Amino acid sequence: MRGDKVLIIEDAMSLSGAIKSELQETYQIHADTAANLEQARELLQKNSGDYFIATVDLQLPDCNNGDAVTLVNEYQIPAIVFTGQQDPSVRAHFITHDLVDYVFKTGAYSIHYICALINRVLFNHAFTILVVDDSRSALLSLEKLLNNQGFQVIGAKDAAECMMVMKQKPDMVILDQFLPDGMGHDICRNIRTIYPDPILQIIGVSSKGDHDTAAFFLKNGGDDFLLRPFNPEEFVRRINHRADYVDQIRELNNISEEKNKFLGMAAHDLRNPLSVIQHASKRLSKGELPDDKFQSLLEMIQKSTSSMQHLLNDLLDISAIE
Repeated sequence: MRGDKVLIIEDAMSLSGAIKSELQETYQIHADTAANLEQARELLQKNSGDYFIATVDLQLPDCNNGDAVTLVNEYQIPAIVFTGQQDPSVRAHFITHDLVDYVFKTGAYSIHYICALINRVLFNHAFTILVVDDSRSALLSLEKLLNNQGFQVIGAKDAAECMMVMKQKPDMVILDQFLPDGMGHDICRNIRTIYPDPILQIIGVSSKGDHDTAAFFLKNGGDDFLLRPFNPEEFVRRINHRADYVDQIRELNNISEEKNKFLGMAAHDLRNPLSVIQHASKRLSKGELPDDKFQSLLEMIQKSTSSMQHLLNDLLDISAIE
């Protein structure tokens, strides 16, 4: 079980401080910093279980060949490479290391991007993805990419196993278009029929199809489609965007439920003063009453009216509704 802290390995104190500050202030995520490989090694030896992810500069005062990436991976901690090296060969790290992403140091936005990505990975730990692919190597490759993003992954080798695993209600399905016992678009349609939850995301993948195949998959209930071979960066970004969408819809649903509870409570609270006003008005309509009784009923109506006015003001207060 991983912790909920971040290890920042960066010799530029201004950058490590900016990342640490934004993580804390924006996302309430705590971080430790190391200015070189030796400091990182000491922190990992003492507290490796505290970290679920690390940001790593490839060039440090005591190493300049990416040894820090290898170090954090040895502790089974995925890394975000944060580098000033605009070198295409950096992409090879996706294949040879457990990387979440690599980000070039291009200014303030790159820091915002890293912090948002770290927050996404933390939330992904509660997110389950079903990968359906009859190719063992393809399944393992996708599983590695998704695990590095923090997702929980379940595998299935064909349509029959897919429908069985769907009973576990995963948050997302990555579905190969060509399976031994069915076509991906047919399986997608079956999933939508049996599990009509619109929040469920279904992404198709294929190495044999074309853009017409993608369009047909989308028309049968798919949310996205990628043709192999795909860029791993593009793949994980699309998956994380789908996860963002799921979280946003769930948050909106929770807000709607809270709003309905609030309105229900307000409606309940309005019944009492309305009952009092109704009772008092009936008494007044029956005819002459002693002055003290008449005055008492008027005060009851005024008090109940004032109470209702306060409740209605709360209901009409846009900030309160939000």
